Amino acid sequence: MTGRRSTNLSRCSAAPILTVAATALLLSACGGSGDSSGDGAPTTGSVAVLFTDAPTDAFCEVNATVTGIDLLSDGGGHTNLYSGEKTIDVLAMRNFSDFFTVDPAVPVGSYSKVRLTLSDLALVECDADGTPEPQEGWDHPRLPGNGKLDLNPRGTFEVVGGEMLVIELDLDMEKSLHAHETGAGTWQFRPVVFVTIRPDDQHLVRVYGAARNVGATSFELCPIEPVSTMDGHSMTPGTECLDVYTDGATGIFDESGNPVALAALGNDDLLTAIGFLGLHDDADGDTRDDDLRLDAAVLEYGELGTYQRLAGGVLSAPGNNDLFVFEPLGLAPLDVRLQAGTRIFAIGSNVELTSAALQPGAIGEVDGVFTDPVTDGEPLKSSLVVLDQDTTPGVSVLGATVAVIDPDDDAVPATRRFEVDTATTTAQCVRTDADTRYLAIAESADSSETTEILFTDLAVGDDVDVYGSMEGDACVLADTVQKYVTAP
Repeated sequence: MTGRRSTNLSRCSAAPILTVAATALLLSACGGSGDSSGDGAPTTGSVAVLFTDAPTDAFCEVNATVTGIDLLSDGGGHTNLYSGEKTIDVLAMRNFSDFFTVDPAVPVGSYSKVRLTLSDLALVECDADGTPEPQEGWDHPRLPGNGKLDLNPRGTFEVVGGEMLVIELDLDMEKSLHAHETGAGTWQFRPVVFVTIRPDDQHLVRVYGAARNVGATSFELCPIEPVSTMDGHSMTPGTECLDVYTDGATGIFDESGNPVALAALGNDDLLTAIGFLGLHDDADGDTRDDDLRLDAAVLEYGELGTYQRLAGGVLSAPGNNDLFVFEPLGLAPLDVRLQAGTRIFAIGSNVELTSAALQPGAIGEVDGVFTDPVTDGEPLKSSLVVLDQDTTPGVSVLGATVAVIDPDDDAVPATRRFEVDTATTTAQCVRTDADTRYLAIAESADSSETTEILFTDLAVGDDVDVYGSMEGDACVLADTVQKYVTAP
């Protein structure tokens, strides 16, 4: 991106940037770009890339080393969005979306693919105390396509001059890492990546950085790097900043985990903003809703790591003292205090919950700070709780073959049925609905391509994996159907 200029980004400071990886994230908070042609029409737009994940219980870390992200057109052209080497823990993003990069000057036009290039994938197990195993014990599955993963959303997408396009890549590790091991004793990685082309306000987004231009209800946040990085932490904020807005419900907490007002935030203070991403017009004169903004649910003051993020389960509901008992994975149960401003959300959505959702058996994740120094019996002071509200047991039908496709039911066009056979079962009923997603995954020695398809692209004889839940009529209600084909 050297030599490109951006004309409608929010400027913070002239602080130098130390690393390529930091530069990629620092630009990610920016609004649209606007290099112009001779007639004044913008010839470039901005493209931001975010990552998220659907978690797997098989590992405590899945560390992906990203070396490239490109946009490809049907005509064979490509535009590089990121080139470098950045390792992220994909599982760290199980409850939120994380910025990775933004290119503020992408040529306008129609694109059909996102190429994600990985140089390594490390599967890390933890012991009973949650400590990762030594690096020599990590599993590194073979990367199909020499690590070049071509991702096709349904249809083409447009980069519009002077406007921001947001691409979210959902690396679904639960479906990518098969439960069975290969004959070589290593796990098989068949990448399942969903592509969303828009700011997705259904997922919490975390941004860590330094504050600038703090006002009564808003400020600029100059990001430092992805919160899921495994490469160590830079402390240098950049020059491109994200507009963050608060309201009366925003929970704001200081470095000790205590509720405070936004006025306690000063310029250059470090914090993590957690909220929902959208587009707006930041009064830069172009009247377009093409600038990124974050509507903050929670602000956590302090350096990255000041707030603990503990995954586990609720053991007892809150009492009159606003305490509930939470058992983090690998740790002893502890008391968690609900505070003024503590927010509770359902995982993977913008649905806000009340403390009534904190019932024994509920699982999720808690953000908070212990007293310093830590005193035995002192509760964790919480800022954010996210809970898994989908308690339906999941099922998978792997290594199946489509045996029968029922005729279309015109009365309910979004609901289709088919049957699959496996090595151990025959005529397993599968039902789909409007939320079912379909992927075609084609692999060869030197390529791996994932394309989002339609139900009508399924045919008898197709090799498929089906993920979903069981219904009362013994059908699997599919949330995902993955079709495997051999690439030419």
